[in-house]
Amino acid sequence: MSGGGSTSVSKVFQDTFDELQSQLLREEETGRPREQIEAELQDVIARLAQREGFEVRTVLGTGGMGAVVKARDQKLNRTVAIKFLPPHILSEVADTAKLRQEAELASRLQHENVVQIFSWHEVDEIPFFTMEFIEGETAEDRVRRQGRLPIIHALRITAEAARGLEALHAAGIIHHDIKP
Repeated sequence: MSGGGSTSVSKVFQDTFDELQSQLLREEETGRPREQIEAELQDVIARLAQREGFEVRTVLGTGGMGAVVKARDQKLNRTVAIKFLPPHILSEVADTAKLRQEAELASRLQHENVVQIFSWHEVDEIPFFTMEFIEGETAEDRVRRQGRLPIIHALRITAEAARGLEALHAAGIIHHDIKP
C-alpha cells in the first residue's frame, strides 16, 4: 500500500474513533443505545490496540476524559488497563508532547493510591497509555450495590483518594478528571 493509502486508513480510524467518542458524550442526542456505541468503540479500540500487541477484553468505562479498556498485553503476558484520550482533549493540546510528558512523569510515581502507568503508544495519531489494572469495584458501583456507605467507609475512601492526589501534586502532576 502506498503512503497515501495508509494516511487515508489512519484518517478513517481516527475519524471513526473521534465520532464514537463524541456520540458517547452526547448519547441522549444520538438516539442510539449506549451499549451499541460502546460496542462499536470497543471494536475500533481493539483494532488500534492489537497493532501494539494488546488484546482488548472489555470496556471498563467511557466519559469526558476518554475510554478505558481492560486488555491483555501479549508481549508481557499480563492484564492492563488502556486509556484512550478523547478528541476534545487532543484538540486542546497543540501536540501530544505535553500529554506524553505528563504520562512520563506519572510513570515514575509509585504510590499505593495511584495507578502505575506502564507505557505510551500512538497508533494512527491516536495516543493511548497502558496502566496497572486493579481488580475490584468502583465506589460508585459499591454505592449502587449496597446503598449509602457508612460515614467511616466514605471517609476512608476520600482520605485514600486525597493521599493519591497529594502524591501526584507533589510530583508536579495535575489530575484532570476529579469528580465528587
